[in-house]
Amino acid sequence: NSVEDEIFSTPDAKSKVRLADYGIKTYPADHELPTIPLPLSRSDYQPSSQTDSKLDPDTNLESMGREYIFPPPNPHLDQFFHHITLYNEKSLRACYVTIRPDILCGAVMDAVTHAVDCCHGELMKRQGGHLRAGLGDIGVDAQLCTRRTRECERVLVVRIILLEEPDGSLDDSEAEEEDWIVEATNYWLAEKKGDEKTANIWPLKMLSPKKGQDKERNNLFPCLSDDYAQLVKKSWKMIVDIIQELETRDLAYCTITTAPFGAFPSLPTLDAHYVAQLRHLSRENMITSLLKTARDLESFALENEHKCNNLTKLLHVAFNSYDIEPPILPEKKPLSAYPLKYDPPDELHPPWGKRVQSALEKISNSSFKASDAVRLVNSAFQRQDDEEMTARLSRKNSQVMERLHQVQEYKRGLLATLRLAYGRFPRATRAAKEFLSITKRINNTADVRDCIPLLTTSVLLATPKSGYTNTTATCVVTSDQIFINIPSIPLLGFLSHAKHFLFSTHDDIQVWEMDKKFHGRLYIGDGMNPDGVRICVNGEERMSFVPEVGAKRFKLFVEMVLEGTKSCDKEDGDVFEEGEDVATFKSQVNTMPMDDFSLALMM
Repeated sequence: NSVEDEIFSTPDAKSKVRLADYGIKTYPADHELPTIPLPLSRSDYQPSSQTDSKLDPDTNLESMGREYIFPPPNPHLDQFFHHITLYNEKSLRACYVTIRPDILCGAVMDAVTHAVDCCHGELMKRQGGHLRAGLGDIGVDAQLCTRRTRECERVLVVRIILLEEPDGSLDDSEAEEEDWIVEATNYWLAEKKGDEKTANIWPLKMLSPKKGQDKERNNLFPCLSDDYAQLVKKSWKMIVDIIQELETRDLAYCTITTAPFGAFPSLPTLDAHYVAQLRHLSRENMITSLLKTARDLESFALENEHKCNNLTKLLHVAFNSYDIEPPILPEKKPLSAYPLKYDPPDELHPPWGKRVQSALEKISNSSFKASDAVRLVNSAFQRQDDEEMTARLSRKNSQVMERLHQVQEYKRGLLATLRLAYGRFPRATRAAKEFLSITKRINNTADVRDCIPLLTTSVLLATPKSGYTNTTATCVVTSDQIFINIPSIPLLGFLSHAKHFLFSTHDDIQVWEMDKKFHGRLYIGDGMNPDGVRICVNGEERMSFVPEVGAKRFKLFVEMVLEGTKSCDKEDGDVFEEGEDVATFKSQVNTMPMDDFSLALMM
């Protein structure tokens, strides 16, 4: 199973979370799409200072109603707003008005419905915080959502859409009062006054089609299209009526300056519809962080399992050569097999949890600013989600730690099985004696049980400076040593002698890269030259070659053999008491049945 399926898996299938709704998106941020302010009637309110206007959401009226210069596509809208329902339809206009958090969802929808009726529109759908209506060839789609920002503003997203089947009619008696292009351009020029370079680039340049780009820009800006320009202009009355109705009923956020937050007739605390969206948004952010961390843990475990798999493949030849049955890797347990020490707070204290209930009660019984109240509830949800995230990561960490322990035990079992094969398996015993007899000529004093060859591979002598040579050799790796045998050349007869080199697995093994261009006598197509390995003793290079199994795999194999040998030696030290004869233990192992012997290695 994938990380997403595992991280939320529980023994109870009904409690599974649908992760398809929680995708990690990579669309641009909201501020990257240019917007212009909507004409809020109370936008002439001046805060105490410009600093307060920028920092305080309750006084920054310029951001309480904005219209996009061109309608964002559906993926962008889904990134900008939480809990928005989108269909495959063409948007002609898109804007949003910030709504007070202490207002019922039904009150906002009643205001939009009244505005639709005033424009002689036909109501098509009204469900919860979603309303759709037909206005002739166009339709209005209004949804009460939450912006995906740090402040989590509550907004009413109003989109003017193109209907395939016209429904209702549009009263366009006042449509000529708005010239959308002129208003957008004048606003931008006023903001960028004195900066002619910026003003010429945006939006004048984008709103002026270039040669050969008329079709592309008409698709981007519906107001530039002959088919949609009049519909875009006529829809302005619908947007103005919605804004005026929201302000008249003290529902828009700009009324917070004249109708204080939590004062009658508004709610004394946050609306339940808005709280539910804050809960879903907080949980979505938690799941995004949780999956990212869980993927990192899973990647770490998979990397170690991949290394163990490479070791198993390289040792497979040795096991087959010595007629030894390798240990069996234990099966990986699913994440649902581990206990989840977490009780959902919404089940212990429905419907939101104890922390959120306490925050809502505190808001009801105290005097709060609207932005501070939203921040308090959102923080309570985040703390509850952090507890769930900690519990689920702890369960995932337990699974990863056990998998890593199984990998370490399995690698130790592989090497211990081969090391203790001396005296029990004839082929392994013969191979160890032959290796010891050859290496005794170069003062090899290793224990005979450490002389069983684990890996035998061909190598090509080469250096990154001089390039590749024609000399091939044989490399044998045991649990403690690396032996390289350069055979004699038959054509030279007695003038040629075989050369033997013996190194320790503790010596410094480095991987080097050959130049990409042709270098030396060996060349592989597409300019790819194989990497090599150098063995250094006391900081001095003693041997350099290109192994057949690959330089990185060879180095990784030696490192895992060294690591496994240390763990085996430590295991032997734990088994033997001080002063106990090691030969006694060897004799016991030689007489132990194979099934019991393999079982002892895995315990």
